[in-house]
Amino acid sequence: MKVPQLFVATGASKWADPERFPWTMGWQPDYHTEAMIYAKYVMTEKPNAKIGILYQNDDFGKDYLKGLQDGLGDKAKTMLVKEVTYEVGDPTVDSQIVTLQGAGVDVLVTIATPKFAAQAIRKVHDIAWKPMHLITNVASSIGGTLAPAGLDKSVGLITALYQKVTTDPRWENDQGYKDGSSG
Repeated sequence: MKVPQLFVATGASKWADPERFPWTMGWQPDYHTEAMIYAKYVMTEKPNAKIGILYQNDDFGKDYLKGLQDGLGDKAKTMLVKEVTYEVGDPTVDSQIVTLQGAGVDVLVTIATPKFAAQAIRKVHDIAWKPMHLITNVASSIGGTLAPAGLDKSVGLITALYQKVTTDPRWENDQGYKDGSSG
């Protein structure tokens, strides 16, 4: 019907396809691009990384996975040592985390929604595993992910959060914060 859908609240890269969806425009950065940022970061900070990926087995997870693979380029063949999935109906991701640890992974990328990201964070802590741990911005909520996982267990996580958290006191002197803008 050619009715514009502006600012769809998803990072699914399929909505950034004007050929197929000319009337739809996403609001947030797409998952593929975010994952490419993580790949670049890992290659800079830990160029000999053994990367393990936990991802949701659907378009959401596969979009991030493709972004990581594309971002790593030729290095993906050597740096990506283990990929494991979970289904949204799974009760936990504990066994997947243990599998990744057992594969010798030293960089963990958790591509998960808040519930499963919180479980992954908690399990990594509980088994005393210390990989560089990246989580998606989807799972970067303090209230939705980090607090349920345990704030003490969330220390050191890396993400590409693109918003100011208005409850964080570091922003109280920020002009955008004072003006009522959190972006």
